[in-house]
Amino acid sequence: MFHNISMVQIGVMTHAEMLDKYVGKIGTPERDEFEAEVLAEAQEYLIGNAIKQTRKK
Repeated sequence: MFHNISMVQIGVMTHAEMLDKYVGKIGTPERDEFEAEVLAEAQEYLIGNAIKQTRKK
């Protein structure tokens, strides 16, 4: 039923490959800015959840 088709043949990329292609390779200014924004948003999310949990107590 399934054929032996590689991910490359059907155009599947890893997350790292997609970041390299659409954001920029590691070390480029665009990639550094993107990663800084993602980190800041993740920290804001975690802080928001901590505040929410504290208010529930």
